[in-house]
Amino acid sequence: QLLQTLSRHIQLQADPFLGAVLSQAISAQSWPLSSRTFDNGLNDKIIKYYEDAINSYLNNQPEKDITQNLTQGVTQVLSQYGIAN
Repeated sequence: QLLQTLSRHIQLQADPFLGAVLSQAISAQSWPLSSRTFDNGLNDKIIKYYEDAINSYLNNQPEKDITQNLTQGVTQVLSQYGIAN
């Protein structure tokens, strides 16, 4: 049973598409963001920070300021929901 599983895993790793997914699976992380939930909570608040970041970029704002504001805003929202420290 174990040898069959290992053999299958090796075969899948050789696949050009599935191999890429498998190689990244060890370090993969989920992200609690889903669009169009209209929850007026976690999702909408984080989406707003990304929206503001994109608009700031389109308005030629300094990238350092954009990333700083985005990072602080997302961290604040995640902290409100107990997801980040």
